[in-house]
Amino acid sequence: MLSSEAVHSLVAQIVLAEPMAALVELDLSHNVHIGAAGIEALASAAAHAHFNLEQLRLRGCELDGTAGAPLAHIVAAARGLAELDVRDNSLDDAAVTAIARTCEGRPESLGRPTALLVDGNPIAARVFQLVVLAQMRAAGHVGTIGLWGHYTGAVAALLHAQRDPTIGCLVLEGAVADLKQLISEWTAKGREQGYAVPALVLAAALRMIRRTVRQRAGFEPFEIKPMDKVGSCFIPALFVVATSDPVVQPHHGRQLHAAYAGDKNLIEVDGDNLSARSQFLLDSAAIFVTAALRVPPDLALDAGAVAATGEDGGAGG
Repeated sequence: MLSSEAVHSLVAQIVLAEPMAALVELDLSHNVHIGAAGIEALASAAAHAHFNLEQLRLRGCELDGTAGAPLAHIVAAARGLAELDVRDNSLDDAAVTAIARTCEGRPESLGRPTALLVDGNPIAARVFQLVVLAQMRAAGHVGTIGLWGHYTGAVAALLHAQRDPTIGCLVLEGAVADLKQLISEWTAKGREQGYAVPALVLAAALRMIRRTVRQRAGFEPFEIKPMDKVGSCFIPALFVVATSDPVVQPHHGRQLHAAYAGDKNLIEVDGDNLSARSQFLLDSAAIFVTAALRVPPDLALDAGAVAATGEDGGAGG
């Protein structure tokens, strides 16, 4: 196991040594004593002429949020760094956001975009989504991005779009207007079906869920209220409401659609949010996305391709 002091020596004697200028891969995974100080040692050397790492692996090193700034500096300064693996650490939302933003803004003069691997860190879904979008933009192979979300994915897409006006469009299936409202509806429905839960037991369970989410994901679950955000979101949106969904009742989507500030469409479909979608919906969504993203005619899917998708019965992403 390497300590932070050992990393200082490693950088000075190996990474930056002129005979080792050809060193392009460094795997320090599972060295749990490196800490932020060890990452700072790597960061201080990142702009050096002999720092030629293309792959830096720091998986399972028990890094926390204090390592975020030096990791972002490595991405910003290291020429040719193609991959930074920080999976299975304890990096928080702020740290991962800083690294992802740096990957997105990395100048072309430093060479290839840096692939960022962050699975296994206690980050919120919205931050993981930000990482994915930042990686797509950094790669330079995409233009305008649209988000198609389903259930919790729809909520994450909606909340992200409220903060990111560069998103081109939204397709939202089974979006929840208010998580606390949804839980109350589940409780009431359970009582109607004879599954009454004592109020004290329910309150204790909700407190445990709330505490666990706050500790592991760093956010307050009962503050997830897309209804409070849609009034300031102006990205074109298509709301898909399933009229018989047992999980998210249709009034959630209708409420969100009614309060949404931007251009909007609402399509109600039979069945639930896991049912196969009709060809009408698939065609409507394809037309909506093509128009909102301004897809050139030569790149748009033809009717046959859309029909083939419909035959598979996909219900959204």
